[in-house]
Amino acid sequence: MNLEQAINFLKQSVKFCALDDIKHLDPDLIGAEKRAEFTKALIITRIAVDSGEISDSDLKSKLGLS
Repeated sequence: MNLEQAINFLKQSVKFCALDDIKHLDPDLIGAEKRAEFTKALIITRIAVDSGEISDSDLKSKLGLS
């Protein structure tokens, strides 16, 4: 899985929380059978941010979190 694939996979887990008026990643939207892929996608995106491949704000924008 590359960075773009990881981002596209994680987009499936974006959930809007009306109580806090924010969006967040919710692994329950992915399902238990894909939890390992969810974790792998999170690791890939975190490494990309830490290495400077993508900024945190760009990642959030691509995920639809901001």
